[in-house]
Amino acid sequence: MNSTNQQQEPLLSLCMRVSRSVPPSERDMSSTEDLVDRVRVMMEQESSSAYKCRDYILRRKTAASPDAPHSEVDTLCREKMCEWSYRVVDHFHASREIVAIAFSYLDRFVDRCSCDRTAFKLAAMTCIYIATKVFHSREISMSSLADLSRGEFEVEHIAKMEGILLERLAWRMHPPTVQCFINHLHRLLPFASGPVTRAIYQRASFFAEVSLFDYCFITQPRSAVAIAALLNAMEGMDEMVVSPEDHANFVRAVSNVIGREYSRETIDSIRNRLWFVYSQSAQYQEDDIPPLSGYHDTPVVENKGLHPGDQSPVCVAVGTKQQ
Repeated sequence: MNSTNQQQEPLLSLCMRVSRSVPPSERDMSSTEDLVDRVRVMMEQESSSAYKCRDYILRRKTAASPDAPHSEVDTLCREKMCEWSYRVVDHFHASREIVAIAFSYLDRFVDRCSCDRTAFKLAAMTCIYIATKVFHSREISMSSLADLSRGEFEVEHIAKMEGILLERLAWRMHPPTVQCFINHLHRLLPFASGPVTRAIYQRASFFAEVSLFDYCFITQPRSAVAIAALLNAMEGMDEMVVSPEDHANFVRAVSNVIGREYSRETIDSIRNRLWFVYSQSAQYQEDDIPPLSGYHDTPVVENKGLHPGDQSPVCVAVGTKQQ
C-alpha cells in the first residue's frame, strides 16, 4: 500500500473485481490463424469512420464564443457519468464491459450531435440501457434507470433518446473495446495458463476499466490501449515471475498478430497515462502493484461530489450536478 495516499480520498472509487472465472483466452481452442483473423477484423473496425471518435470537447471549446453560457459537456461531466455507470452495472451484477460499450455509443453520439449536460445525462443512461439489451443476458429496464434519475427523466424520455441514438450511430452497435482486444491478446502471453496469466488478465482488465474515466483515451486505438494495459499488468509482477525477456517476447508476438507496429513512444505514453489514472483509483490504495517508474503525473480533472466506497447507484441528477 502506498503510505502517502493512505489518508487521501481517491478521485476514482473504482476497485478491481475479484473473479474466479477462467479468462476467455484459456477457453479458446481456435487456431492461431483464427486469432489473427479476429484481431485484424477488430482493428479494421476500430479504424473505420463508423467507430472512430474525435476530440469533441476541444473542437467545441475552440469554436465557442467566449461569452457563451457554460452548458456544454466537459471532462468532469463525462467522468462523473462514467463513475455512475460503473455503480449501476455493479449494482445489477452486469459485466463492466457494458460501460465500455455504452461509452463508445455515448462518445460517438456526442461527437456527431451537440448536446447540453441534461441531454448528455439522458444519453448516457440510454446508452447503458442499449448496451445491456444488446450484450447482457438480462437488460437493465428503462423504468429502473428512470427511477435512478429521481424524477428528472421518464421512461418516455429514454425510449425517445434510444431512437435518436440508433439513428445517429447508424445502428453500429458492436464496437471493439479495450477488453475485446485483451481477451484475444492475452492468449499471446509467453506463459503456460495458470495463476500468473490469470493475475495478468485481471489486472489488465482493471486498467481497461479505469481508462474509460480519462477523456484523452477516446481518440486512441483500443488495440493500443489493450497492449499497454497488458504490459502494465506484466510490469506489476515480480521479475522472478515475469522477466524483461517475457515482455519482449510478448511484444513480438503481438506485432506478428496485429500486422503493424505501434511506436514505442505511443505505447509508452499510453502506459504512463494508464499508470497515472490507476494511481487515482481506490484500488491503488489497496494494491501492492508499483507504478511504472517515471510515469507522467499529468493532472486529471478533479472528481468532486463522488463518494469513494459507496458502490450503490446514485441519482443521475446528483451525480452530474453542475458545480
